[in-house]
Amino acid sequence: MELVERYLPWLVLIGGIGLLQYHGVMFWSEYVGSSGIFWSVLLELLALWLWSLPRVSLQTIVVTAVLLSGPFYYITKPLIEGDELAAQEAESRPERIALLQKDIARLEASLQTYDGNSEKRGGWAEYIENTHKRLDDRNRRLDELLATPNNSATVLTWQRKAVIVMQAVALILFQFGVVRAIRTLSRRHYKSKTSSGQAETEAETVERAAPRQSVASMPMPMIPGISKAIPTVEVVETKETPPQEAASPAIEGDEGPIPTEVVEAIANQLVSHLASNGLSARQFADEHGFNQRDLSLIRNHRRNLEEQKRTATDSTIRRLGEVFGVFEPTEREGAAA
Repeated sequence: MELVERYLPWLVLIGGIGLLQYHGVMFWSEYVGSSGIFWSVLLELLALWLWSLPRVSLQTIVVTAVLLSGPFYYITKPLIEGDELAAQEAESRPERIALLQKDIARLEASLQTYDGNSEKRGGWAEYIENTHKRLDDRNRRLDELLATPNNSATVLTWQRKAVIVMQAVALILFQFGVVRAIRTLSRRHYKSKTSSGQAETEAETVERAAPRQSVASMPMPMIPGISKAIPTVEVVETKETPPQEAASPAIEGDEGPIPTEVVEAIANQLVSHLASNGLSARQFADEHGFNQRDLSLIRNHRRNLEEQKRTATDSTIRRLGEVFGVFEPTEREGAAA
């Protein structure tokens, strides 16, 4: 079943285009000459491109109608021309009967003249024989014309007309199949492209949020105001020499600057929390009363210190630590008082 769902749209697309292009090329070649193949193929390519786009426009419908009109007319042409021919024959039938009757009367008069001349002298046998043949031919044609009713063309060709109508309906269905196939394939393409793009974006986000350097499996030290040891953070070590950390300015009445390792551990917990709960940084910030920019500064704390750029304040870092249980809220509030 999986193979059918995977390859059936391709088979319908290729088969439908092939049949439509056969009749389309025949139609355009009849009216524009050798360049008809380019007219037909370019119209087909334009229709395929427009139908592959996510949104269907009026231009797509117009191009498809023009594309389908050529093969449709080519198939129904015998039906149209047959009706016109039958109408012309019905209109000219009385005139043709009158002409045949007049021709028969003329041949009969000539035959009587030839018979009378042959009684007086010889040499008329050949004329008499040719006139009899012509007279027999005219009588046969007149009998056939009189025996044929006016609606004989319609009665005799209804089977062929039914087949032509079936071909025309099938042609429209083939066009619907081609449209359905190209829409199915284009949706698969956009879906896979979107999924891969989201995966790359998530990977880049995690890579930017991960700390650039840390010590593997190293227990975090206890510092004043912290209720428990920071969970161990294990990351890939790099060969870069850690730069000398710049001390964060102490806030009056607080316990002192927060070590960079602690900030990075809090940032890692933030990234893990966002990933496990399927949240965005904006959603987390709105829920806990943070500024989204402050969260970004905390996640890039070490890099900002290295480049001597602005980073998050200690009070913001401690507030985020309280969310993950790193700092005790009562101790921080008491110290601030």
